[in-house]
Amino acid sequence: MNTRTPAHRGVELCRAGEWKQGLLLLAEVPSSELPDRRLRALSYSYLGYGLAKFQKRAREGVKLCEQAVNIEFCEPEVFLNLVRTRVMTRDRRGAVAAVKRGLQYHPEHPVLTEYQRKLGVRRDPVLPFLSRNSLPNRILGQLRFQLEGLFQPREIL
Repeated sequence: MNTRTPAHRGVELCRAGEWKQGLLLLAEVPSSELPDRRLRALSYSYLGYGLAKFQKRAREGVKLCEQAVNIEFCEPEVFLNLVRTRVMTRDRRGAVAAVKRGLQYHPEHPVLTEYQRKLGVRRDPVLPFLSRNSLPNRILGQLRFQLEGLFQPREIL
């Protein structure tokens, strides 16, 4: 006897790349049938990512992913789906914030760490009492970046 619910099966199918079947199952599961917080969060996050990616319903997708993070922040996959959805919708600022939040709870997660590396992290302004966009901060920030590059080890071919 298979005790897996449609929500369990939908998440498993999405993880396996079978998005069409997984999304059909997840879309049909009412939230009232998901008493397990972890499963509810995973279902919302995969459904959100899938809606954004395959049905071009980005706004709904982001909302579902955000809701998933609010339900269960102890599950790294919900952060990962939120980051992926934000990246796909070209919301770099939102993606960086989601990575940062995810790494607060899961500091060693390899995929979140890779996203952090790819997206980059803005450093604090050189002169913190001035706006980041002020001319002195922009010039000094560029200078700092160039100077740091001088002291990085270079690969020798």
